[in-house]
Amino acid sequence: MYRVALAWLVLVAGTASASEPSPLRGVVKAINEAAITSDIAARVTALPFREGDAFKKGDLLVEFDCERLKAELKAADAERRGHFVAWENSARLYQLRAAGGHEVSIAAATHDKSAAVVEGLQARVKQCHIIAPFDGRVLDLNIRRHETPAASQPLLRILDDTSIDIDMLLPASSLKDIKPGVIFSLTLDDTGRTISGEITRVGAALDIVSQTFKASGVPKGDLKGVLPGMSGSVILKAGAS
Repeated sequence: MYRVALAWLVLVAGTASASEPSPLRGVVKAINEAAITSDIAARVTALPFREGDAFKKGDLLVEFDCERLKAELKAADAERRGHFVAWENSARLYQLRAAGGHEVSIAAATHDKSAAVVEGLQARVKQCHIIAPFDGRVLDLNIRRHETPAASQPLLRILDDTSIDIDMLLPASSLKDIKPGVIFSLTLDDTGRTISGEITRVGAALDIVSQTFKASGVPKGDLKGVLPGMSGSVILKAGAS
């Protein structure tokens, strides 16, 4: 959605005539946004939140039925313990000069291999519970409870709608005046509301075709009702053209 909005801003800037400069535009963007996937192909047993629902960092987002995977981990760990006993035994025999160093090395390598298998399965078992990495809301939900999504299939998209930036496309003529600290206002098309902000980052390159550059700013004040994806007209202040 944000790519489409920014592409439209480029089109507006690129097609405006010199006598009628295009208005400056800005788009509200979430700082924290993530598309959640999993390497596990298992049945979904819990899906506490729906689209639009709010959640807290650490909340359970998705739970999978991992009984088979847990059984594999239990078997692998038992095998690892057996290899550890064999390693200890060969090391003891080596001290008694009843076994060679080669046997000890083989036993150690066998144990290390089985331990690595256990670590890999432990990492997969951790994916049976997908935990929210930040406070936010569910943007898109692509699965349902009791379904078995394919491995690496996008499960859901989440974002933090309370931590936002304003992305802007500004004309090359204003490049000399734009720097961190410049104040701006954004009047939202959707609600007519005007919010203020401060530029924090300036793009590293100028687009040759549209003769524009990117800048980002942090909005200030009460942001209730300001949602990612909203856009509007930007007015630069503090001496910026």
